[in-house]
Amino acid sequence: MDRLFPWFLFRGHFKSLSIRGEESVRQNWPVTAVVYGLPVVTFILCWLLEHTWQLPVVLQKPGAVLSAAALLAGGTLTAFTHLSTLRLKLTERSVESRDTEQSDRDMVDEVALHLIMAALSSTITALLLILGITYATGSTNTDEIRGPFAWIVFSSLVFNGVLYWIAFPRLFLAYIEINNVSKEMAGRS
Repeated sequence: MDRLFPWFLFRGHFKSLSIRGEESVRQNWPVTAVVYGLPVVTFILCWLLEHTWQLPVVLQKPGAVLSAAALLAGGTLTAFTHLSTLRLKLTERSVESRDTEQSDRDMVDEVALHLIMAALSSTITALLLILGITYATGSTNTDEIRGPFAWIVFSSLVFNGVLYWIAFPRLFLAYIEINNVSKEMAGRS
């Protein structure tokens, strides 16, 4: 069933948004609230714009957004592939020094989860855009998506943005930790 419904991926991503201490692991609720709450707030805001203030929510040029979502999905999968190769090398090196590189492997694992979730989210966004272009266009105009479909697409785009926003700093931190980058070059001086 895991092949059809990858719940373990969502569970793993939720757990990756935690703070790991010396002896305990606790959920980082502010970050979790931003990651999962911001898309919900976006959807509610779109609904309020349409129903309370009578302002139409329209996604212009969905074809361009579809191209961007597809490129992001492909590029993110490529980055994930490179990261999994790095993780394999770290695992091979761990035979020599078990404890010293556990934090490096943990960082790579966290970034890998963020990247695979971003790839999945970009793919879902692309599928939503295809459906929106096909079924939720305004009158005969296929250059825009209107109504609830536009709200869902905007929420999905916000989720993508948040995932990339949290993945990039973690990716850079993993890079500087694994490669022992100097403080001056790492921006920590």
